[in-house]
Amino acid sequence: MRVRVSACPRVRVSACPRVRVSASPRVRVSASPRVRVSACPRVRVSACPRVRVSAYINECENDPCMNGATCIDGTNAYTCSCVNGYTGDRCDTEIDVCDGNLCMNGATCEEEDHSYTCICVAGFTGDTCETNIDECENNGCKNGATCNDGVNGYNCTCADGYEGVLCETEINYCESVPCQNGATCERGIGSYSCKCEAGFTGHNCETDIDECESNPCENGATCNDDLNSYSCTCVAGYTGYNCDSDIDECASNPCQNGATCNNELNSYSCTCVSGYTGNDCETDIDECESNPCENGATCNDDVNSYSCTCVAGYTGYNCDSDIDECASTPCQNGATCIDELNSYSCTCVIGYTGNDCETDIDECASSPCENGGKCEDNIGYFNCKCVFDLYKGTVCQDAIRYNYYQYGDRDRQGDHQLGYDASYYCDWTGKSCSSEFLRVPKIQIFNGQYIRMKVQAAN
Repeated sequence: MRVRVSACPRVRVSACPRVRVSASPRVRVSASPRVRVSACPRVRVSACPRVRVSAYINECENDPCMNGATCIDGTNAYTCSCVNGYTGDRCDTEIDVCDGNLCMNGATCEEEDHSYTCICVAGFTGDTCETNIDECENNGCKNGATCNDGVNGYNCTCADGYEGVLCETEINYCESVPCQNGATCERGIGSYSCKCEAGFTGHNCETDIDECESNPCENGATCNDDLNSYSCTCVAGYTGYNCDSDIDECASNPCQNGATCNNELNSYSCTCVSGYTGNDCETDIDECESNPCENGATCNDDVNSYSCTCVAGYTGYNCDSDIDECASTPCQNGATCIDELNSYSCTCVIGYTGNDCETDIDECASSPCENGGKCEDNIGYFNCKCVFDLYKGTVCQDAIRYNYYQYGDRDRQGDHQLGYDASYYCDWTGKSCSSEFLRVPKIQIFNGQYIRMKVQAAN
């Protein structure tokens, strides 16, 4: 398929399965919802099931363009190429050439014969006054100054040491006395220099030199900056211009009683010998403070020691031992020794007495034997030896009863030896004594002796 359309370089037909060109004098589009044909360089026909193009039509044939414009035929359209001064689809509108603000930088636009002229303000040039005139091309800046172009003028940026509109005057920088703190100003070309007094620095000698900047003070001291000097405020314990010397607090020998002094920072310590205490070892340690002595003993404080004065009955370094008074075996005669505080007691066996049971008790001392009995002292007891045949009992307390019966005539005499029987028979009669008898008073008769007694009846 070929379609020839003047002034349209390209025709695009899409989604059309078939295009038929015949010698028909007209263009027929059927069964198409839309056909768009314009004077643009591209004609697009879409969604057309069928296009039929007939014989070629020249839309410029009727001279539609005006004011000397050139008509350009297209496919089912045309365009007009206007001459200067006109516009519009058919070039039917005269153009106001000054309406587009073609003149620049405040210039005035003057229209003339479908054209315009720009009247520039001072300082600009060019057809549209677009160019700033460079006044620096023929400037008067002097002494190496830099020319700065402006609008219809220029200014000069002077090199160091010059001033004035054209930088024509050399500046005397020392005239304003820029140097400070007694410094001397020395003039140079385009500059000056200051010769500072000792202790100052800076371009104008405006800065006091900080002699503390190098940190000359040591050991935490505070540096005080002065004019061309410094001083150090030392922390406690240091001395010297730079606080570089530790003060020897031991130099005054503060430690006492043979203690060793240890120099420290702003201080000292004392290592005491045994027995002393305190910051300066000035205090004798009271070893008695802990009450080491026992049982009521008196503590005697010494240097690094103590002694105990024991109360009677105790011994040992701390008087902690009861003296055993029984150790020397003071109790005698088998007595038992009982140790007591600072003493002892003896429990005597029967028959002894005294502090040490040293004395045999004289059981006869109380004369226990009666009726003339003889007391015999023994260990813990006594014996009574009674008068023979007269008394008996432990202490001869019981008299032996002898019955002597005499029968016969009055004034009869007879010699008889007493026996131990309770009753006697009259040996001379051979008869029992059954008659009445007389009781004579008690008569003491010693063993083995004979007495003669006379019993005389009243009648």
